[in-house]
Amino acid sequence: MSYIKKSLAQTGANATTELAIPTLLTVDGKAGWSILGMDIYVSGLGAAVNAVADGQCLIELNTEATPQSYDDPDNIIFHQFQFSGITASTTALQVFGGEQVRLILPRLTVQPTLYLNISSSGLLTAVTANIQIVYEIVKLSDIEVMRLMQGGA
Repeated sequence: MSYIKKSLAQTGANATTELAIPTLLTVDGKAGWSILGMDIYVSGLGAAVNAVADGQCLIELNTEATPQSYDDPDNIIFHQFQFSGITASTTALQVFGGEQVRLILPRLTVQPTLYLNISSSGLLTAVTANIQIVYEIVKLSDIEVMRLMQGGA
């Protein structure tokens, strides 16, 4: 099992921000990543809860640039933090900024670049996503590589 750690800070409050992550996979390498999951820690959500009515923060791992919808085949991991802040009532919902997302079925990819996206709404401050992608390197045949490249995975 292998992992790669990255950190991605929004450029401003509620700004969608993206980070390209090179996998170093090549078509002739006959290998791919079997993505098992992602560990996420989002810093800054605690302060946001005290300042807003409602908020959400979305973290995505994709095989294609720009955020994707949940049902898009290029979307690998889609995780969202949603909360009601203190200005919506007298009490706020507790928000834990850390999550472990494990895929029931690992996602196989041969893409040379993966894309990490962070976007939010309702927040008055920018947040930072610290992530760790957990994966295994698997050997593939030429046909398997070509099928995955054609299918967008």
